[in-house]
Amino acid sequence: DSAIINCKKAWDLGKDTLLLSFYGRYLIDRGNRAKQKFETENAEKIRVQKGINEITKGTPRREVVDAIGTPDTRKKNAKDPKKEDWIYGKYGLTLTMETDKVVDKKITRVVDLGIDSTYYKKALQDFNEAVVAFETIRSLMPKDNENLVLLVQAYVGANRIKEATESFRQAVENEPNNKVNHYILAVLYRSIENYDSAIEEFKKALDIDPEYADAIYDIGATYYNWGVKLRKEATEKGLESDEYKKKFQEALPWLEKVTEFKSKDPQIWYTLGTIYTILGQKDKAAKSFDMAESLQKQQ
Repeated sequence: DSAIINCKKAWDLGKDTLLLSFYGRYLIDRGNRAKQKFETENAEKIRVQKGINEITKGTPRREVVDAIGTPDTRKKNAKDPKKEDWIYGKYGLTLTMETDKVVDKKITRVVDLGIDSTYYKKALQDFNEAVVAFETIRSLMPKDNENLVLLVQAYVGANRIKEATESFRQAVENEPNNKVNHYILAVLYRSIENYDSAIEEFKKALDIDPEYADAIYDIGATYYNWGVKLRKEATEKGLESDEYKKKFQEALPWLEKVTEFKSKDPQIWYTLGTIYTILGQKDKAAKSFDMAESLQKQQ
């Protein structure tokens, strides 16, 4: 903390951008430590809250149990005995199940899970102060890519992803032949669900380096995420649409290629198994799930 204070004082006196950069770096480091402490101390509560938020119509029974456990009470639905109500009293949540998936979700009361946000707020304060520092440097040195990378880290830490994306576009313009810059911009686009732009940037990274393994994987992962989103939206709206299957189909060749250099990664095989299942390719799905299970046991 004394280093942060001293760097800030030195900047105020001499307006040396190097000192201001050190100040911003210290803030990012302190923010990361505070954020990690928040996540560690509240890990289980955060996991449950995330699970509650992500459960929607169409969520499979198995995923519900994985996310928030078994219900306190199960009973036949009063309006339709073919359905079953799962009641989570401690979470103020009732889920109606039919054929192994959620068909209705009701919040019966607002429940405070007791997540202590003290360190999270401290982290946000540090990241936002770091943004100010690195934005000041950018105003003086707009083509300093090292500063732009640090600025993006500060924006991401402060949960200001759209601003991070706008800032990093400048880094790509400064160094259009830098594959890593295209890759980072693609990841930022994907985090705000701009899938088209994300895939475009991943492919630009591959144009520079056709063997860029991370980009190959992430193109497949982006198509997969896109398919999951479209499928979820269709289910929530009660629509019959196969549009999402096109995205899973587009993910396949990329993820199949990933197995050439990540053949020992069970998650890759599990993801492939899921896609094959959705696309009705049962034999390939079974083989992929068997491979995933075998690799998981070896770990």
